Amino acid sequence: MKLGFSAALAALTLGLTGCDESMCSGMESAYEDYQAHVRDCGGTTQNLSPTRDTDVCNDHIDDVCTDDDEAVMFDYMDCLRDLPGCGAGVDAIKAAARQCSDTASRKINSNNADCHLTFAGFTVDD
Repeated sequence: MKLGFSAALAALTLGLTGCDESMCSGMESAYEDYQAHVRDCGGTTQNLSPTRDTDVCNDHIDDVCTDDDEAVMFDYMDCLRDLPGCGAGVDAIKAAARQCSDTASRKINSNNADCHLTFAGFTVDD
């Protein structure tokens, strides 16, 4: 199962760089991959909330987030795509995903509340 998940993530990562996927689409996709991985391992997760218009979201990130903030978001997507396999158990997978969120949240410019608020809509908290 881990091999299939890893292969899917590798393909998705190539898609991100090859198609220049938007920041918001990329974060939604990474979160959806996380959800699928947890489901494949027998668990459940919360849905992203709220659903957002991708163009509006991307424009907002472009307007309020620094290049450093965006680099943290890309690191977050990579982190969500590199979670432990099912053998570790659903609780360990969720804990690792929360750690990805916590690390990224701390790195987003603390003086940039608007960017942090936008990012928070994509974080794992279950």
